[in-house]
Amino acid sequence: MGNHPGSIIHKLTHRKSSTHIPSTPLSPTEFVLPSKTTYFETFILVWLDPNVDTNTENVKTQECLREILTCLITFDTVEACQNWLKKCCSDEKIILIVSGAYGQQIVPQIHHLSAIVAIYIYCLDIERNKDWTQNFAKIRNIISSTDILLQELSLDQVNLESVEDSKALKIYKHEQQVCSLDTATASFLCYQLLLEILISPNYITTPGRKSALISNKIVSY
Repeated sequence: MGNHPGSIIHKLTHRKSSTHIPSTPLSPTEFVLPSKTTYFETFILVWLDPNVDTNTENVKTQECLREILTCLITFDTVEACQNWLKKCCSDEKIILIVSGAYGQQIVPQIHHLSAIVAIYIYCLDIERNKDWTQNFAKIRNIISSTDILLQELSLDQVNLESVEDSKALKIYKHEQQVCSLDTATASFLCYQLLLEILISPNYITTPGRKSALISNKIVSY
């Protein structure tokens, strides 16, 4: 998995980015998600690998991943990663990258979490991990190439964001319909109340009262 000049990883590492989370690895206890006022991305990227922060190529890959999703959190133990994921709010949207060996340990434990939206098995031996991964629907692919991983993550991010935007639009339309219904109901009730007042035997019309009523309706509508 070399980084030749024409590869995606080479291009991304030589491209400037306006937003970066510090490259110094953060422990699970030190890392705090940015507040909603400063954090605008839909997804959080989590990478679990025993050599995620010690292997030179993995460190370069981290830089490339942050060009796709700036919020990247790394773990080198299954226990730390699993504990952190289970404490995440269900509203979060997490994409997990995990090695084959660690994947077999952690995926069965966290696959049910609603915060997990996609999982990538990033390893050298694809064939070895084909059997067990078939049981987990959130596993998008088993990948051995860094370039392919970056390509699929970029595409997946766009697709997943489209799904999230669609969900938000449906909620917005539903709220609009409820709001419109409430407005129509209120108008109808006001109209009914007005009719009851006008036909009431206690209602005595005068020129001044009629003018005030007309003026009030003009202001209201």
